[in-house]
Amino acid sequence: MGNIKCKSRVNGNVIDILIRDVFYIKELKSNLISVSKIVQNNNRIIFMHKNCQIIKNDTDEILVVPHLENNLYKFNLYFDNAKIDSNETVLFTKSELIHKKLGHAGFDKIKQTANASALRGLDIHDVNENDFKNCETRIKSKNKKLPYKKFDNKYVNPLQIISSDVCYVSEDSFSDCNYFVTFVDHSTNYCTVYPIKSKTEVFSKFVEFKNYIEKQTNLKLKVLRSDNGLEYCNTNFNEYCKSEGIFHERIVSYNPASAGKAEGLNSILLNQVRSMLIESKLSFKFWAEAINTACYIRNRLVIKNQKKSPYEMLFKIKPSFRHFHIFGCFCYNNNDNILKSQKLHPRASLCIFLNYNNPISGYRLFELNTGKIINARNVIFLDDKNISNVNDENIKAKYLNNKFSLYLENERKSTNEFIPVTELKTDNEIKGHNIPAYPYFNYDDCTEETQGDQGRPVSPEPDLPIPREDNFRVSRYGRVIRPPVRYCPGDSCNHTTFLNKEVEEKLVDPAWRSSMEKEIQAMKDNEVWTLVPFPN
Repeated sequence: MGNIKCKSRVNGNVIDILIRDVFYIKELKSNLISVSKIVQNNNRIIFMHKNCQIIKNDTDEILVVPHLENNLYKFNLYFDNAKIDSNETVLFTKSELIHKKLGHAGFDKIKQTANASALRGLDIHDVNENDFKNCETRIKSKNKKLPYKKFDNKYVNPLQIISSDVCYVSEDSFSDCNYFVTFVDHSTNYCTVYPIKSKTEVFSKFVEFKNYIEKQTNLKLKVLRSDNGLEYCNTNFNEYCKSEGIFHERIVSYNPASAGKAEGLNSILLNQVRSMLIESKLSFKFWAEAINTACYIRNRLVIKNQKKSPYEMLFKIKPSFRHFHIFGCFCYNNNDNILKSQKLHPRASLCIFLNYNNPISGYRLFELNTGKIINARNVIFLDDKNISNVNDENIKAKYLNNKFSLYLENERKSTNEFIPVTELKTDNEIKGHNIPAYPYFNYDDCTEETQGDQGRPVSPEPDLPIPREDNFRVSRYGRVIRPPVRYCPGDSCNHTTFLNKEVEEKLVDPAWRSSMEKEIQAMKDNEVWTLVPFPN
């Protein structure tokens, strides 16, 4: 029997404790403390639902806070020979000590290692799993985002929640659009897309979408989910949503998975647009029409885990396949507005099919002769022909996507090395490629006849020899690689006289002097420099 000095930790504070009349039993694996002995030593115990408190009567200081576990109140005590962290002066339990020694490994991994006896001397008999979970270092270094639960039956009604997102496209469309905004219904997966010129148009497109979808379905939009972009977080949006009773749900920053519907829709539509443009060989300028067509098609295809198309689920009408045609194919539009004086002119004009309209207005077509997008109904389609079958080179240059054609052509005969050109046929042909060859010559031989008005060297006549033929290279994609044009290499060409003449002319010009004086005065007013003594 004896007394033991130990320490406890309560709310981060280390408290000294003296336990009297302790029996030492070697075979006992766990330490037991009697409640009656605690009370007899001028202490009191307050029992609660999941823990209790041992309080000293003299000072009302909380000595220990045992936790209820398996119908027993358990707590940890630290003895004088316990491990102490010198940086934080915090005592480690056995669980914490093992956890830190093994590099903050998880409890399951340590338990598996101990059970397999893979590490000699590793004893986890008294190790508490809660000490692993509450390790702040582990939480800071290995914290992960919580998984997103799927609520399959939560949004049972159409238009109960609509997700929206804006996506940027680097290429300009025919209407100078560089963005598109999407709206997708969580219940039916019905989507609507609007190409826009700037993000400031998002609000007007949302109002247009809301008015259209509510009138067509006799339903009310309840929740709008979006990111925290300024196109959604502004006064117009907030006031409109409040007046219409729409709850605007903004996702947490840097968590795009919260708006997974809209984010995933952007990726799906862009993949389909790329496929349609490659197949049709049309220019990137048609991306806006292509994305409208992709959205139209997606609404009429069955989505995963559904037995109906989004269009049928929302409008209760089964769509038809009979009016579908290949995007970018040729078609002939009937010229109904032909004049009486043009009775012998063709009755149909060649067009490119772009998009679908309602049954009354028919299709959206691109008329090759006028370069305009029109709505037409009396159309004859040629699904097996596209822009690559046109004989007019001017039309091909405007609307054919030469990047795809050249890439696919050279991909068949690609090589990992550059192809040197050793034979130059004419001044405008390089080994079969109809690419203008900008000749190079030595500027040491520049004379007044080969100088321009501003003293810059100009290209020699085509009959002059073209030196350094080995500098030309043709890449695997058919692009001619040439060295950069460098004026006055070394000291071979001196333009001092030309520059002096130009400066003298400018100094005489009163307009130039006036503008320079204003510029110098502005620099003085703004104090853009600091005067310092002239160096010796």
